[in-house]
Amino acid sequence: MPLKISIILLVLCLFNCKENTKTPSDLEMLRNSQNTTAYPARQLDSAEVIRSITHQKLQEVMDLSSVYLSGKRNTKIDSAILEQLHSYFLHSDSLSLKTLFREMDSLKVKSAKISDVSIQKVVHKTKKDSISIAKFNVVYRDKSGNSFGAFPRESTYTLVSAPVRFQKEFKFYFLDFFKKPDLSKDSLKVTK
Repeated sequence: MPLKISIILLVLCLFNCKENTKTPSDLEMLRNSQNTTAYPARQLDSAEVIRSITHQKLQEVMDLSSVYLSGKRNTKIDSAILEQLHSYFLHSDSLSLKTLFREMDSLKVKSAKISDVSIQKVVHKTKKDSISIAKFNVVYRDKSGNSFGAFPRESTYTLVSAPVRFQKEFKFYFLDFFKKPDLSKDSLKVTK
């Protein structure tokens, strides 16, 4: 009988001592990864890049606005969020976000999602700057996560040249948010 028990224990020990296959940690996977497999091969053209950046900026303004409106609006962090929101505008004042805040307050919005961004470029004949119009949909959600539907909106923005060390770079600024631009046909030419 003791021989049978010792054989069973020996077999169990052999199964338990079997070499464990070690899975690499996330750090090891990152260290050994190559960019060729991590990024898509195709390059984005400039129109796709501008649309992507515009989408990102629109979403950032909506996210910061949701956070600001959910607070008490009189704390230091609320002031910092409001200051950051104003940094998205070329001419920031208290009216630049008034329409957005009023709409989000009246609907009791908890979060917002931007979708279907399309860009239309408008060029001033008299000025060197160009103004672009971003048309997009906003999906508002309440605190339960229920959607109010998709609302079509438009914003105007400009890209201001800001060269850094001999590189051509631009800074993104909104001119109006949630307003239709007041642009006359005499001074503008619409391009695609």
